[in-house]
Amino acid sequence: VLPMRQRNIPWAFTAGNHDREGEWNARQIYEYDMTKYGPFGSLTKVGFMADEHDQNAYMLSVEDSLSKRSLFAIYLIDSGHVDCDGDWNYFGCIRATQMEWFAHQNHSVPGIIYMHIPSP
Repeated sequence: VLPMRQRNIPWAFTAGNHDREGEWNARQIYEYDMTKYGPFGSLTKVGFMADEHDQNAYMLSVEDSLSKRSLFAIYLIDSGHVDCDGDWNYFGCIRATQMEWFAHQNHSVPGIIYMHIPSP
C-alpha cells in the first residue's frame, strides 16, 4: 500500500479465493487493514458477513465534495474460496445471502459491483 499512501490515494479491497490460505480468516484480514491503514487512506469496511463462509460485502459511496451528496456507489463483494456446492476448489462464488444484501441496498444512484472473481 506504500505507493497509495505516498500519493495520498484512498483505497478499498475485498478478499478472494487465495486470501484464506494463510493463518488469518477474512475478518482478520479486513480488520488488520482498517486498523493499520484506516488513518492513512484505507476505506475498507467489514459490512455484511455472509453465513459460515465469512464472506464480506459492503458499499462505498462516492460523494460530491461540497454537498456530500452521494453520486455513485461501489459495491465490494467477497467471492470467497468455497464454491456454491461446498467444495474448496480455488474459486468461490457469491452467496445467496450476499445477493439478498445487495437487493436490499438503496440503488438511487448509479453503481458498480467489484468482486475478486467475476461471475458469469
